[in-house]
Amino acid sequence: MAAFLSLLSMPLPAIAHDCCIDGIYYNLDADSKTAGVIHPDGTFGNYEGDVVIPDAIKYNDVVYTVSSIGVGAFRSSTNLLSVTIPYTVTNIEALAFSRCTSLSSVTIPSSVKSIGVSAFSNCSGLKYVKLPDANTTIEQGTFINCSALASIDIPNTVTYIGGDAFWGCSGLTSVIIPNSVTIIGEEAFSKCTGLTSLTIPNAVDSIANGAFAGCTGLGSVRFEAVNCRYMGFIKKPVFKDCANLTSLTIGDKVATIPGYAFCGCANLASVTIPNSVKAIGDLAFSDCVGLTSVSIPNSVTSIGISSFASCSSLKSVSIPTSVTYIGAGAFLKCSSLTSVAIPNSATAINENTFWDCTGLTHIDIPNSVKSIGDGAFNDCIGLTSMDLPNSVASIGNSFQNCTGLRAVTIPNSLKSISGTPFYGCTALETVAFNAECCKNETSTVIFSDSPISRLTIGDKVTTIPSYAFCQCSRLTKLVSLAVEPPTCGEGVFEKVDKTTCQLLVPKESINKYKTADQWKDFLNISGYDGVDDISMDTQNALYEVYNLQGVRIGSGMREAEVTADVLPHGVYILVSPQDRKKLKI
Repeated sequence: MAAFLSLLSMPLPAIAHDCCIDGIYYNLDADSKTAGVIHPDGTFGNYEGDVVIPDAIKYNDVVYTVSSIGVGAFRSSTNLLSVTIPYTVTNIEALAFSRCTSLSSVTIPSSVKSIGVSAFSNCSGLKYVKLPDANTTIEQGTFINCSALASIDIPNTVTYIGGDAFWGCSGLTSVIIPNSVTIIGEEAFSKCTGLTSLTIPNAVDSIANGAFAGCTGLGSVRFEAVNCRYMGFIKKPVFKDCANLTSLTIGDKVATIPGYAFCGCANLASVTIPNSVKAIGDLAFSDCVGLTSVSIPNSVTSIGISSFASCSSLKSVSIPTSVTYIGAGAFLKCSSLTSVAIPNSATAINENTFWDCTGLTHIDIPNSVKSIGDGAFNDCIGLTSMDLPNSVASIGNSFQNCTGLRAVTIPNSLKSISGTPFYGCTALETVAFNAECCKNETSTVIFSDSPISRLTIGDKVTTIPSYAFCQCSRLTKLVSLAVEPPTCGEGVFEKVDKTTCQLLVPKESINKYKTADQWKDFLNISGYDGVDDISMDTQNALYEVYNLQGVRIGSGMREAEVTADVLPHGVYILVSPQDRKKLKI
């Protein structure tokens, strides 16, 4: 916009006219016998009233056809009321009628093939324009600040609408963009505050930054672009500051919702995505703070990076099994989201996917998921338990500052841990660690700053990674179900008080633990018979029931219901929001 304003303020070149006939100045081309209307000798503002440009003039007994209106020809003619352009004119050059503030009407004949940059810019009295069919482009700033322009007839030959073309046309209440248009330039319709509705036609494949920014009257948009590739950028979204945009209809042939498409549409309350859509682009609906629900059809395979980030009112979202990719930060800062079911088609939960979803209380992670990235659930303070399925092979800094998290189950499939995944989980009390052979990739404290008091090591665990439970100074009860003492990496139980912490192991393995590296440091080692009531809970408490492999096998069960009539004989872990216990049946 700044570069464009400098264009408007540039002085006109001093052009000596060849003749002046009936008050109109011309340059003549002796070879082609054509004439072009110009401004008089480098000045401007000399035309007034109703001007009729003839189709031909005669000068020195030679007839010249009037074929063009030159650069700035009528510029700043503030008393010019109307202009009649003959059918012989094929070209209207840049700034031709710029700042003709009293010009209310102009008839552009079908012979005109090109209209230059800013040709009618700042014509604040211009009310209606019909563009000729021969035009294929509307150049930059052509009608910028034509504030009285109420309607514009764009022919279906136009393929390109340039940047700032209709910027500030506040009187424009409707515009029909023809199906021929493929490109809409930067801020093309920005600050068209009277525009109330809009249809993006199916051929459009690029909409530049801020194309409709500041259209404060825009209430509804119909998006029909089948394969639009580009729609603005995070710092200047296409619909930036469209405060009244509440309705969005996406056409049933649309295959892709482009990145940043509806970013920042703060009052958009709901979106229905048709089953033609296969991909939702990066940040497509980010910062739509009024969005409360979204239904994603089973045609969608990809949800882009931060596609719904900071949709702080989003309460529910249904992700179908067709989705194989959920981008990093897809639902970041969706603070009203309470539960999410991740489909079993997803193989990874990427970085920051649900970061700072403070209202999230429950998450179902399917056994198709193999990796959970850094920040995936960081600051999800509403989560009280996390049961990783027996498919997850790697986690990073994935659960930091989940201050409501009380119980965690680590599956035996876990092979790699990076960073400090449970740092700042200040309510974490019980952990079931079943990873058979896991490596600490970064040699950091895995459960740093977590007040774990009860820890169970699964029966198939063979190695415990370095620093896994370092700093767990509140650990009072440690149960290892492994017959053979697992090999401990460096500093596994560093800072655990081995004089007070009770270590329970299989009875037949007591002597093995008393001689095994790091295990032998515990002074209170005793046999474990498979029953360990870790806590007392209320009689009617409801439990989630897990086997020792960390697989949930029951939900909403009372302790009295966990019997051999319901489950096979064995040891089970019962978890409630209040506490956790083990039960042998």
